[in-house]
Amino acid sequence: KPLADGMEPLMKRARFCACKPLVCTNSLCNVDGHAYVDYRPSLECPVVLSVPHGGNLTPEAMPDRSSGCVEPDGESWELAEAVLRACSEAALGAPAMVGLKLHRSKLDGNKCLCAACENCEECEDCEVMVGDAADAWTVYHKRIEEALQQCVAKFGFALLLDLHGQSHRDGVTELGYLLYSEDYFLSDAALSSRPPRLTSLDALVRQSRASVDLAAVLRGPDSFGALMEVRGCPCTPSPSRPQPVSQAALRAARSAHLDMSAALGPPPEAARAATYFSGGFTTIRYAAPARVGPKQDPLTKEAQEGWASKVAGVQLETAWAGVRDSDDSKRNFGVAMQGSVAAFLGRWYGWTPVAPEE
Repeated sequence: KPLADGMEPLMKRARFCACKPLVCTNSLCNVDGHAYVDYRPSLECPVVLSVPHGGNLTPEAMPDRSSGCVEPDGESWELAEAVLRACSEAALGAPAMVGLKLHRSKLDGNKCLCAACENCEECEDCEVMVGDAADAWTVYHKRIEEALQQCVAKFGFALLLDLHGQSHRDGVTELGYLLYSEDYFLSDAALSSRPPRLTSLDALVRQSRASVDLAAVLRGPDSFGALMEVRGCPCTPSPSRPQPVSQAALRAARSAHLDMSAALGPPPEAARAATYFSGGFTTIRYAAPARVGPKQDPLTKEAQEGWASKVAGVQLETAWAGVRDSDDSKRNFGVAMQGSVAAFLGRWYGWTPVAPEE
């Protein structure tokens, strides 16, 4: 079959087995996309929205994952739709959106491929992972790459928003910038002058047209958390909650050897106060690609030094209450998101939406 416009370069870069046709002949793929991946390209604004854990498809032929968390982020797909709708109806314009339709029990799009699915096999001839779940992972991430590359090509930068849901923190959405809980105990001066590790906002700090202080972008009055809170959505980190976890809670949880990672599901009640999701594979791969190990599906060196060096990212672990628990909550959150994203881009990048021509 002929490839749709723009698809041929994408498919040539994909990690499909070289011993198979580049265009899959099974029911998964077609010239317009993928049965398990929902891709909605857009260049109305420099934003890409990814949704890895909101899918509900559970094909019988695809084996269930036997390790890691298999619980979906309930209503996160519907929340992404609300965000997309709110942005589309406002001056900001629609972001590109990439959503994984598979249930998390089948595929986790926020992990490297070797940990994302069950029983993936390597082709004996080219050592590329093959199988329906592996193909779905490949297409999902190639679509994210494509959307980010196009944003960078048009706007000079891109903002990736990786949308999730959490159940351990009532009413407060966690913003993950790849800093750990203890990193936020540092003073603003220390955090800005000597960051303890690469963050997902480093590209913004390098590119911003404003005088940038990392701590100010993370938890200052013009941080994303602050902008969301002004619009009625409590977040951390933010000026009102500069430290996602208190030192006392973290110390107590570690002393009791509690699991705060939620690697197998929601953290136990005793660990909830010490749990903070700092950002996962997707945010790391695209907004801090140098942190991805050589066996964890890193971007190419060319991509890391090129378009990916201009990508900033945020992992949003949204609360249930007041965000995902009703249609009204999702609609209000979507409106808050579009306003906050527009203000954030304007403040740090000097970018404002261009009014459509009459």
